[in-house]
Amino acid sequence: MESKKLAAILVLIGIIVVVLIGFYVWFFQPSLLSFLRKEVVKTPVEVVVPQQQISGTLFFSLFPDNTATPLGIYSYKFISGRLQRVLVDPSTSAVDYSIRLSPSFSDDESIMVFAGRKISEPAIQIYTALPDGTGIRQITNGPEVFKREPIISPSKSLIAYISQREDLKEGETTEFPEGWTVFLTNLSGKAVKVSNGVNPLFSPDETKLLVLKNDGLYIFDIKDTLNPKEIGVVVKTVDGRASQTMKLSLSRDRNMLAWSSPGKKNVVVSKINSWESFSITPIKVFQVKAYWSVFSPDGKSLGLQEIRVSEKTGNEYVVISVYDIATSVATDIIKLNKYTNEFLWFGGWIK
Repeated sequence: MESKKLAAILVLIGIIVVVLIGFYVWFFQPSLLSFLRKEVVKTPVEVVVPQQQISGTLFFSLFPDNTATPLGIYSYKFISGRLQRVLVDPSTSAVDYSIRLSPSFSDDESIMVFAGRKISEPAIQIYTALPDGTGIRQITNGPEVFKREPIISPSKSLIAYISQREDLKEGETTEFPEGWTVFLTNLSGKAVKVSNGVNPLFSPDETKLLVLKNDGLYIFDIKDTLNPKEIGVVVKTVDGRASQTMKLSLSRDRNMLAWSSPGKKNVVVSKINSWESFSITPIKVFQVKAYWSVFSPDGKSLGLQEIRVSEKTGNEYVVISVYDIATSVATDIIKLNKYTNEFLWFGGWIK
């Protein structure tokens, strides 16, 4: 008799616990409830720690470890802590097997540009889409296999991107900027070569284009978009040798430049004094090992793809962090230890 009473009490306790958990999730954790609902339709969503003090949405490309999910573009909403794959083909019941990478946005946030290809296609192409992932439009159709890292001009009429060179000579390597080629195209896909190099960046009036070459940062006159002309080097690297792992980004108003040097474990933020006779003045140095950076829409913060080392295993892992440029205060956003470091492209922060 006593054992039956005990069993009944345990069942009652179990029911009460389940009801309390359901009540908590429904009223206090709506993001978790949304996460569970999303999983039913097999949309990749992960809930991490929300960041109420930071606003907007980050975009980057990720390649999950040990899954069949291909390289894709993800968004992270600060306020909800939702990390979710976007640009998923709605006609696909489970996973869209299209490779999509290196997203960035127009200054007014109305257009996303990215690189991508279907598994059956030989070459990566450049695309545009609306911020919600609809209205996908293919821009390029060239044979270059490894196109990537597109950026769109302030007027949204031009796109610059890079592609791995297929004519490398003995002794040349893609580890250096000039192992890649910068192209410029209009929205009809008519592309022209600008120069060998990486990290193209448009001036505010889009008459000039910055390009990182082997020995420093160069500027090109692109008023005649069909015939870009080199003006010359504007920033020489300290040791006379740049690396392809160096990454550059501009603030929304194009008055600040962030330049990461993973080999030197620093990120330098500089004020752009002039685009006419290009010059910069360093205003902040972050002593961290980082690759990609992106400015917040208001230009007050800098998001970084920071590389850290595990004290337990000694292995490197990625943390997306945000630094206040004025105070240097850092906030860790996401630890991406479930994703492959080499396939992370970080290029969008919208309101």
